[in-house]
Amino acid sequence: MLALTGTPGTGKSTVADLIDEGFAVVHVNDLVKKSYNRGLDEERGCLIADIPGLARYVKGLEGDVILEGHVSHFLPVDIIV
Repeated sequence: MLALTGTPGTGKSTVADLIDEGFAVVHVNDLVKKSYNRGLDEERGCLIADIPGLARYVKGLEGDVILEGHVSHFLPVDIIV
């Protein structure tokens, strides 16, 4: 399990999509948008990621996985890049 993290716009998604070595790519931001959030932070204008919920989701994943997203380093992974 690898976390590919960084600030917005640094190329995380691009790099994750270029890797084709048998890894499944999970775009963490998509999960946050769909269901793993705790509502809107009105001051910042963004969703609040449900880190404990995401961690439970990640623990259920099997195989070689890349978690792409700027909060992926908060999740239970083996390597952070």
